[in-house]
Amino acid sequence: MIFWAGKSSDDYRVIVEKYPSVILAARKLDAQAVPGRNGDIIFPQAAFGNYVQRYEVYVSAEQLRLPAAMRGVAAWLCGPRGYQTLADSYDIDTYRQAYYAGPLDVDSILHRFGRATIEFNCKPQRFLRTGDTEIQLENGQVLNNPTPFAAKPLLTVTGTGPGVLTVGSREVEIKSFLEPTVVLDCEAQNAYSPDGANRNGTVSAPEFPELEGKMEIKWTGGITAVKIRPRWWTL
Repeated sequence: MIFWAGKSSDDYRVIVEKYPSVILAARKLDAQAVPGRNGDIIFPQAAFGNYVQRYEVYVSAEQLRLPAAMRGVAAWLCGPRGYQTLADSYDIDTYRQAYYAGPLDVDSILHRFGRATIEFNCKPQRFLRTGDTEIQLENGQVLNNPTPFAAKPLLTVTGTGPGVLTVGSREVEIKSFLEPTVVLDCEAQNAYSPDGANRNGTVSAPEFPELEGKMEIKWTGGITAVKIRPRWWTL
């Protein structure tokens, strides 16, 4: 079963015919050949590329007939814009961010059944559902990343005045609290209030925090509480 943009393939009579291929993202790197030298010189990047996840599906349209059923499938796949959450029943512990561009070529069987391959273009990360659980931290608490990949968390910082939040070796200075709480999105490298107002001017962060291995999280000054959504991920 596929879960795309908050809706299930079962709702559209789309049945995955077989276990999908398990595809792992490739590392981004540049390779350069040097005349007279064996092999290539590689320049690896600390990033991975998108990949295509394919699902071979069967569409049942005995009541609607295939053209009408496929219009519903097209609305399900193409209606959402940009990256959306993609999950399936074959790996229930993770989900991905993906977009669907199409087209969808359907083999019609008597206008009542159809077979097709749905292709989603996925970001490289498989996010662990455990990483979406928000944790109320204690000052000086140590978090252990369960994967070898640096996670970029979502931090919710509450305080009454200026303070410094330290995650491992990286420091974030909260210069002022215009509201009691400021949110630090380390993936987007953005600071905002709970209602979405920009608060980058109240924060000084030469490098936004990342979680890699075991890391201590502590704070000083007017900071009174910190919550974290770790956003653990793997390939």
